Amino acid sequence: MLKNCRLFGSGDGDYAKAEVAWYKGQMDEIDQLIDESKEKKKAEIEGVLSDIETLKADPTAEFQGEYSTSIQQLSAKEGLGKTFGQPRRLT
Repeated sequence: MLKNCRLFGSGDGDYAKAEVAWYKGQMDEIDQLIDESKEKKKAEIEGVLSDIETLKADPTAEFQGEYSTSIQQLSAKEGLGKTFGQPRRLT
């Protein structure tokens, strides 16, 4: 776009040098935002692909972790098991 902006100094132009410089600055900002967005999306895609690979290897890994945590919490709440249970008294 900027290459097609003819300057007043050429005799038949429609733009001043300062105006073209301002447009260039605006376009540079837009280019920077686009590059940042591309990098962010690239990182998100890599994260999703990594998650997919993990789930391919062991789709139950997340479930097993949550299950184990739930069992520990239940045992602590109810006072059950070797860790949280009360020792038996012999009568």
